[in-house]
Amino acid sequence: MNISIKNIIPLCLIICFIMPPSIFAFIPEQYKTLYLYTITGLYWIILLLFLKPVFLKKDNSKATSFTLIILVMSIISFLVKGELSLFNVIFPISSLAIYKLCQNYKASNSQYLFIIYFLFIYLVCYINYFSVIPDFFYRPNFDEDMLYGASSNAIPFALNNSLIAYMILNYIFKWNANLSIFLISIINILLNIIQQGRGGIIVGLMLLFIAVFELNPNLFKKNKKSFSIIAIFLMIFTFSTILNLIDNTNVSDYSFATERRVIAQFAFFQQMSTSTLIFGYPSGTMFGEETYTFNMFLDFWNKYNIFSMILLIFYIIYRIFRRKRFFVPLYYLFPISFYMMLESIYLPSFWDFYIYIFLFLQKDN
Repeated sequence: MNISIKNIIPLCLIICFIMPPSIFAFIPEQYKTLYLYTITGLYWIILLLFLKPVFLKKDNSKATSFTLIILVMSIISFLVKGELSLFNVIFPISSLAIYKLCQNYKASNSQYLFIIYFLFIYLVCYINYFSVIPDFFYRPNFDEDMLYGASSNAIPFALNNSLIAYMILNYIFKWNANLSIFLISIINILLNIIQQGRGGIIVGLMLLFIAVFELNPNLFKKNKKSFSIIAIFLMIFTFSTILNLIDNTNVSDYSFATERRVIAQFAFFQQMSTSTLIFGYPSGTMFGEETYTFNMFLDFWNKYNIFSMILLIFYIIYRIFRRKRFFVPLYYLFPISFYMMLESIYLPSFWDFYIYIFLFLQKDN
């Protein structure tokens, strides 16, 4: 049976990479490890059966060297700290494989497959969260830590990152799905507002602006001043009003230093020694009351050591200054970098494949 690779790519991406972290918080604790290993095993079976030539394809970008370096760094950190997470090794290799897959093969138009996927995610979120909350906008005493081992912030992570993946894949594969992306981005920001996570709302607004721009670029060009004013107003609304309306906190009484993520990041540096400066902390180290810092760069440093983190920052800076060489528009850096600074949901993660595509896919390859 001859199965076309272009038909496998979208299904493989959704089932093995986009969906797993999106529904992870809705899976009971006792099944999460089994689920992760099952999905990872499924991906490698698909890779070995249908996609194994992808590793042999020529790659003129720095994706392969970046992956090899962080793998070597993780092994060095393992020798120093005496511990190694299997997923810290698997995810970079998997992301490189998917990056090469998207680089060398054109996926079939899959906007209807993605629409079905989003309907499924909306249904899961509705059953587990939106049908349970006492009110869409005012719920001062409601416990948002209601999911399995996660707060309801897992919902905007799932919605926004699924949408980012869809938008980037649509851009590189020319699916002409801009209208469906625009409609999904409207639903996305509405659900983010109901969930009331500040970061989710900001990223949702960014994605809505990107969706409008890609649907009708001339609209922005003709109304630059109007859209600039709207963008500024929305950002002011997000940073000031959200604190008062959502967290039921007076802005005048709000203290930035009391944020969990701020405390965790200060603790990361305050507890540092020469060894942890280079190789990171042992697993289970507490930063305040957390085992992570809510900052992808610091947690990437913690997992792969400081040299890997410096290399990652170098590639991001290089990507900014050499933006005309790359395929994916630079404006996607806004939602991605926002999440990088405020959450630890990338590197390593199932969603890393689109970080690779954004960072490394060049126009000439």
